[in-house]
Amino acid sequence: MWIKRILLVIIILFSISINSVKADGLNCSNTLRRGNTGNNVKSLQRKLNNVMDCDLDVDGVFGRETYSCVVKFQKKYKLSVDGVVGKQTCGKLNKDLSYEEDSYDELELRDGNYLVVVSKNAKIYDINSTDADVIERPSFGEIYKYISGDDNWYKVEIDDGYGYIKTSNIRTTFIMVDISDQRLQYMKHNEVVVDTSVVTGMMDNHDTPVGYYVIRKANKQRGRTLRGTNDDGSKYSAYVEYWMPFITSRGIGFHDASWRGSSEFNDSTYMYDGSHGCVNMPSSEARKLYRALTYDEDVIIRE
Repeated sequence: MWIKRILLVIIILFSISINSVKADGLNCSNTLRRGNTGNNVKSLQRKLNNVMDCDLDVDGVFGRETYSCVVKFQKKYKLSVDGVVGKQTCGKLNKDLSYEEDSYDELELRDGNYLVVVSKNAKIYDINSTDADVIERPSFGEIYKYISGDDNWYKVEIDDGYGYIKTSNIRTTFIMVDISDQRLQYMKHNEVVVDTSVVTGMMDNHDTPVGYYVIRKANKQRGRTLRGTNDDGSKYSAYVEYWMPFITSRGIGFHDASWRGSSEFNDSTYMYDGSHGCVNMPSSEARKLYRALTYDEDVIIRE
């Protein structure tokens, strides 16, 4: 008799667990859209809170906030963006998204990492707007703090909160030279590999060209003599141990400058005693950059 009772309890518990799963699942037989109400809308809101962290009130009312969260979900998972929960969107919500979420989170970086804008036409969009309003138009070489990202969009910090920018407009691994600060930073896999003062081209005479370039690993050389012509017509030659050109057609690149004293690497030498356009580096930092350049890398020269 007691065996039958135990079996009955097991069956009841099993039935409850099945019903609980069904209750948590989203019913895809009916399309949900703005204005709908009911228990299935509550299921939708729970799903969205779990997947998108939208912090929706589970009130069973498909209102503006639920609509906005549906749109963000559709954008993230590359679905048709219409704010309507049809079979495609519903089916995606009912799937186990843990793997995809893990893949998404792999791009999460430590606090304090930054991205650089490499497009002159980049736009940052309002993440809370269903119309994808443009809230900022960043300038070339502008830096943003990274929050999260996927294959298509990066979430970045801005003055008023957060916004989305297309990944095609951003680089996470780059060599940045800031002419105003006379500073070079090499960010590789979101870690600072090189951070040093430099001397760029002579201001208003041989300015290092501002722009976006690619430095080819195959072009770097050890032990190179750089030759050229001074402004007075005389010839010069300078031996460098580490040569890393990023504008090969003009012979402009990164290199050590052993003839410069350490005190010359400041924020003003370039104004009166700059290079012919190259980026001069302390020997130890040039060596570090040379060794770290194991792939072709993006170079951003900004004012």
